Amino acid sequence: MIRFVTRPNSQVNSIPSPTTHPRKRRLDIQGLRALAVLGVFADHLLHWPSGGFVGVDIFFVLSGFLITGILLREIEDKGRVPLVRFYLRRFKRLVPAALLVTLVSIALSRAIFYADGAASVLQDGIWATLFIANWRFIRNGTDYFAMDGPTSPLQHYWSLSVEEQFYLAWPLLLIAASLIAVRALRRTESLRLVALVIIGGLTAVSFAWSLLESQTEPVVAYFSTFTRAWELGAGAILAIVAPHFMGMAIRNRVALAYLGVACMLGSMLFITSNLPFPGPWAIVPVVGAGLFIASGIGQEAPNLRAFTNPVATYVGNISYSLYLWHFPAIVFGSIAFAGLGDWAPLAIAAVAFGAAASAYHLIEQPILRSPLFERTPRGRFLSDWAKWLRRWRAQGLRGTVGALVVIAVAALATNVTVQAIPAGATFAVPADQPIADLLAASVSAPTLPPEISAQIDAVATDAPATYFPASGCHNPVAPEDTDRCRFGNGDLHALVLGDSIAAATLPSIASALEPLGYRTTGMAFSSCAVSTAPLVWVSSPEREQGCAEFQTNLASILESESPDLVIILDSEIAYEGIATQGKTRQEAWQNGRKDAFSEILAATPEVMLVQPNPRGTSLGECANRLTSSAASCLSPITTSWQEKTSIDERVTAEFGIPVVNTVDLFCSDERCPIYAGTTVQRFDKGHPTQSYLDLIQADFSQRVADALG
Repeated sequence: MIRFVTRPNSQVNSIPSPTTHPRKRRLDIQGLRALAVLGVFADHLLHWPSGGFVGVDIFFVLSGFLITGILLREIEDKGRVPLVRFYLRRFKRLVPAALLVTLVSIALSRAIFYADGAASVLQDGIWATLFIANWRFIRNGTDYFAMDGPTSPLQHYWSLSVEEQFYLAWPLLLIAASLIAVRALRRTESLRLVALVIIGGLTAVSFAWSLLESQTEPVVAYFSTFTRAWELGAGAILAIVAPHFMGMAIRNRVALAYLGVACMLGSMLFITSNLPFPGPWAIVPVVGAGLFIASGIGQEAPNLRAFTNPVATYVGNISYSLYLWHFPAIVFGSIAFAGLGDWAPLAIAAVAFGAAASAYHLIEQPILRSPLFERTPRGRFLSDWAKWLRRWRAQGLRGTVGALVVIAVAALATNVTVQAIPAGATFAVPADQPIADLLAASVSAPTLPPEISAQIDAVATDAPATYFPASGCHNPVAPEDTDRCRFGNGDLHALVLGDSIAAATLPSIASALEPLGYRTTGMAFSSCAVSTAPLVWVSSPEREQGCAEFQTNLASILESESPDLVIILDSEIAYEGIATQGKTRQEAWQNGRKDAFSEILAATPEVMLVQPNPRGTSLGECANRLTSSAASCLSPITTSWQEKTSIDERVTAEFGIPVVNTVDLFCSDERCPIYAGTTVQRFDKGHPTQSYLDLIQADFSQRVADALG
């Protein structure tokens, strides 16, 4: 507990504070919660409204306002902040319900997904339980707006993680403001002014960061605590200046409320994923939420029946549980209710609302009203728990029966059976059709062929031999290491440089070059770009160091090998991993490429760039035991791949370097299936299987020959 001792002549609470008046539950705020959660749910379920995801931004403003108000009341009324008690209350309010959804999601994943998919959800669950899920999704390069391919049932926990991190830091900032006000300025009434300066400054910095990051690193910007803090800060600022809204005229309240509603609804209807977000476009729903909240400070604005009616307020009451349950309901329901066609969204919504209402009445409310973490007088501990148990036992029984009914109805509606993996995995089946036709058929196929499902457990063994470090082709860094990775006996010498995608593709490159009279040497290092821009990989300093040595030794390698041809192949992961050093990623990549290409061209007469295959989902992640739907195994071409390819095309054109285009050997209509014919394309998320390389070898060899003239 932090206590602030004030001087006798200090005028405590001389500024009127709304928090010093008797607390009254604001129905309009419950309606605001309902609007926010329904917008998010509709966007995720129906993909309409296009900007429904801004409901999260509304929640951020509301959380900043409410939590800051609570903390200010503690300081102004009691002169202290009971930190431990505050954190325990947040734990009691948020963790039990969130933990339940996490455990259910992990259990369902184990039952429905295969090993890879279940393991991925388990990892998401661990990060979500620690309330750092947003950093996991940043680390994984998760695109929030990518609708194709598998999605984690816990992806929505990113926003809960941002809020929890806010709750951890915010009391400390207000304590700092209090210390300055009481001890430095010796005026308690200066608390709000000092808090406004500190929090206002941090909010401005976060907004500026959000503007920059949304342009340069949109995936990071969407999930990052630092680019989202300003939204919570906006709510906090509103709580600090709340006294100035206490005496507002009714007509002004109505104007603020309706203007706020217009901003929020307009955001949901007109903001799209193509706009930079959260900076600057999140400012529209943030301002809208702020105006609406301000309109009800001291007295709710009239004529807001749409927000204060019993239905809206009940949805607001269960909004936290509904937010928790809606995404697992969509992810698992899309699989379980696939046979319902156009009725599937209705079934998913029913399950989500049923689960949310059950969790609210059976978990959230009972725990909130329990003696847990409450100060209990000596001798009353057991009696208080006994009273609590008597109060909630009957309701718990009724709710449990209701929950079981919902589960039973949902189970009957699925009309599916758990499917076993077909026996007898066979990797590659010769295909007589052109690869373009095979890929187009895979993109439009309703279900996965049984030959593909049969490979789920065995596909990892179909990795090219050169992918493994033991081959000598993957992760060598010194010139003397090249002797371990050589192919062919041609008179001409080709040197392949790149990352792990180059290592995996090396046998195919060597096979394409051998008829042209080349012997091939390979040197590839994980996630390492052929660039002068260094690799940043916080979780693996060894990888950073190895890449740095690989890039530093490039000149020596070129000198010792004296190649007639250098082939460059690196992936979007290499692009995402470079150090930007104060530039945009595009600028850093272009500059690093130009420097590296200049160095290579000075040492060898000919250079060629091979386009990498786009990353996507793995078979183990996208396939499931309930259905054989092929749609979940389609992956969109990522933004990173598109950016890298666009820059590489410009730079190679400038240097006169030929490019081997390969995207149509892996994708059709900008969607990349996990298979073509009866051959699995990737043994993980990014690396091609040996069988798939064999399948496309003839087409690839022809393109290499054409590029070399």
